[in-house]
Amino acid sequence: MTRDAPDPVELLPGATSSGAVNRAIVAGFGGKIAMTVLNLLVVAIAARSLGTAGFGVVAILTGLVTTLGFLDLGIGNSTISTISSSLSAGDLSRARRDIGIAVVTTAAIGAVVAVAGTLVALAVPRALLFETPGITDLDLRLSIVVFALALGIAIPGTLGSRICLARERGAVNNWYLVAGAAAGVAATGICALLNASLWLFVVATVLVPTIALAVQTGVYLSVADGAISPLWDAVSWKAVRAVGHSSFYFMVLGACSAVSFQTNTLVVAYVLDSRAAGILGIATRAYSLVSTLFVGGLQQSWASSARAMAQGNITWVRVNFWRVFRVTGIPVLVISAVLVVIGRPVIELWAGGDSIPPLALLVALAAWTCYSFVMTQISFLLNAADVLRPQAILSAVLLVATIPLSVYMTRHLGLEGSTLAMLLAHLCIAGFPFVVMGRNVLRRPDGIPQRNSWSAT
Repeated sequence: MTRDAPDPVELLPGATSSGAVNRAIVAGFGGKIAMTVLNLLVVAIAARSLGTAGFGVVAILTGLVTTLGFLDLGIGNSTISTISSSLSAGDLSRARRDIGIAVVTTAAIGAVVAVAGTLVALAVPRALLFETPGITDLDLRLSIVVFALALGIAIPGTLGSRICLARERGAVNNWYLVAGAAAGVAATGICALLNASLWLFVVATVLVPTIALAVQTGVYLSVADGAISPLWDAVSWKAVRAVGHSSFYFMVLGACSAVSFQTNTLVVAYVLDSRAAGILGIATRAYSLVSTLFVGGLQQSWASSARAMAQGNITWVRVNFWRVFRVTGIPVLVISAVLVVIGRPVIELWAGGDSIPPLALLVALAAWTCYSFVMTQISFLLNAADVLRPQAILSAVLLVATIPLSVYMTRHLGLEGSTLAMLLAHLCIAGFPFVVMGRNVLRRPDGIPQRNSWSAT
């Protein structure tokens, strides 16, 4: 071997990807601890300043920004796999082409969403909006306008995060999230000091972190080391249609997940009221912090697995999956159980006596957190393997079952009803098929490169 020749081991996906996943797990854990502290401060400040009903509105709108991410037509999540595949093949021009198409398409979608959301906020009769005792009509409508603008920015604004993951820089991606959370805390604190209106709190908690994501996207489209500058000449209506077709199943998955998995607060708000939604929102925040402790590492594992599969290295995918499963799953299980025991006094100290959840809700959230964390890991594996259609079909069936079941169980059981409905529906409809599909992916033979569907167009 000559002096300038690279070590063959360094060319294997496992040799580089394992380090990227490890760094993402560590940085994601550390970043999430920092974000946990920051989010605790946001909730404590907002809940005490606005009251339970006002914070219920903040909780609903904050959750909806993530929930409605599928409005990008699945292009954002599709970008993770296709850019990873392109870079693995050494085809930077293909990556630049796909990024250019993604930027133009998601920016157009974001503009439409922002305008449409603003019109809805201003024109829809108050009776059709959720119950908000003690909140003025102007405050509620302006809050929804801010939410619409944030959502419109978030749709193209998350592309920088996808580029980081495809470049195997998940650790860097986590620190952008921390910066956005820190900015949100500062803005929320200013609102509290000024005794600001509800809609300004929505600016602080929803719009400010979204702007941080947009800054990250601008950096990774232009000036950052590892940036992928868009190839604008490749953008055409034909190309946009081809990408939309390839990302369709990601859109279906995102839409179904949004409605089936993340409608707890909305169902409770409509069936009960925004005060109950506020209590649920605070308890859900506590458990979501647990489930997202390692999400940065899981996302990097998805991108790195797509790179490995593009080179036919299933052995690395298999070893990485079980290693990540053990390293992340056990802590989530332990922390979820501990929160059941100490959750009520901690939440009382954190957000005040009016926000204490019933013990049954904490138990339901602990069970759902552990189960959904396992399913998320399997789903990310299937995404990397381009096993999308079966997931989309199962998610659509799950959607049909979850909504009426959540409404029914909330009416009869109270706050914990919608969480138990999600757990029951997913376990009965999608749990076993997900496990079987994940096992089949891990049993694939080595040496058969996989081409992502978008990259193949």
